[in-house]
Amino acid sequence: MTENIQIPLENPKSFAVVDDEFLDETVHEIYEWSKDVCKNLLASKEAKLLFKDFEDSDVSMAISCFTEMCYGYHLQKPGQWTASAVKDVCLHVMPRKVLCDDVFFKNLAKILSIFLVLLEKNGFKVNNIKSILNSLRKHEYDILKNARSSSNWGIAKSMFKSAPVQDVETIASYNEDLSIEENLQLIKIKQDDFPEGVLENARAHKDKSQPVLRSFLSEAKDNANNLDQNYIGHCYALYLLSEFRDQLAFPLIMDIARLPEEELDILLGDMLTENLHQFIGSTYDGNIQLIKELIENPAYCLWARDAALRSLLILVNNKKLEREYVINYFDELLNNDAIINDESMMAFIAGLSCDIYAEKVFEKLKKAFESEKIDLEYIKWQEVEETIKDGMELTLEYSLESSNYEMIEDGIEEMGRWNFFRGNNDEPPLEEYSDFDTNNVIKFEPKSKKVGRNDPCPCGSGKKYKKCCLN
Repeated sequence: MTENIQIPLENPKSFAVVDDEFLDETVHEIYEWSKDVCKNLLASKEAKLLFKDFEDSDVSMAISCFTEMCYGYHLQKPGQWTASAVKDVCLHVMPRKVLCDDVFFKNLAKILSIFLVLLEKNGFKVNNIKSILNSLRKHEYDILKNARSSSNWGIAKSMFKSAPVQDVETIASYNEDLSIEENLQLIKIKQDDFPEGVLENARAHKDKSQPVLRSFLSEAKDNANNLDQNYIGHCYALYLLSEFRDQLAFPLIMDIARLPEEELDILLGDMLTENLHQFIGSTYDGNIQLIKELIENPAYCLWARDAALRSLLILVNNKKLEREYVINYFDELLNNDAIINDESMMAFIAGLSCDIYAEKVFEKLKKAFESEKIDLEYIKWQEVEETIKDGMELTLEYSLESSNYEMIEDGIEEMGRWNFFRGNNDEPPLEEYSDFDTNNVIKFEPKSKKVGRNDPCPCGSGKKYKKCCLN
């Protein structure tokens, strides 16, 4: 008996519209759609049979990255995909950006082919499906080859995953025959192994290592578009100088934060949203105007401006700024037309106002919600009301003590969490493309529920989402 689970027989109307520019709401819609598709696919017996040779996590990752990157790099929504865009995303973008093992990239073409056929069989129209499937089959081996080649990795992936670099002198452990400065110069090009010994010696001799580390930041800032693919010195510098509370690094970090978004993505990758606020807060030299300028200028990258906002709570948490000072500043921002007319910035301020319990601005925020000035995909007024209900003491106990508002304490340990490991250059032959039976395909209906900031965290910690995995 066939399960009565169904993909929508018609493509969502919004997916029929071609976007002329990148829209955040479309990204969210695609994310929710792919999440529901994955959830229901993996729950159905027939799909489990088709995907039996693959890990569920790989299937979900492949579908999610594919759908979001097709839009992010080519403005193509599900169903609008072209063979050329699919080729670029699978052959170039994903190997450059996605940190997964060889098995994932080896199976990527197979997983996506099954996924596309399942969609088509269930009535979800996939344009150009034959040419897309042919392209996936044709480039199956090249996908894995590109993913294994460190020359194709973006800076964020390079930081997470070390690989052998040809024709470059490198060291993994500290070389006693060289000076601290010379050791550091060698590791600015990525290593086979995480150079913990060199970094430990840099920590032990801050006076000698700090000028070199600062030079790495300057080098990265001045050459963002022309850096060696394997350059990683600025990543070490950001973590170590933050640990050292090196105030001379602060203006350099702020210079980097003011770079165009494309250059920031090259230099920082996921560190832009994960750690930039900590780098700013950890090296703060007392020049609050640099942070304010970044926050208030709409010409700068949105995510860098968000990091600057969040750094203020780090400074409050570490008694570098008074809580009332930041609350008054938020109040000023809510009178700034450039901020008021940016629903993303308004959402960021609303979320942070909750975390710092900025009671003074709650009424202004309420009016902004009523005037639809705030991105409701990020925060809703009901979530502010939940914060008010919790009260100041409980809110501050959780918010300002969360790891999201801490300075970098151990830069080497923080870097270790990004999973440096030895690259593997072995390239065993790929298995032949396996046929799969798409008869009697299960149909499913996706259901979605967005997790609110004040909802219980899905991870099961018992904490609210905003106090746990949201950060």
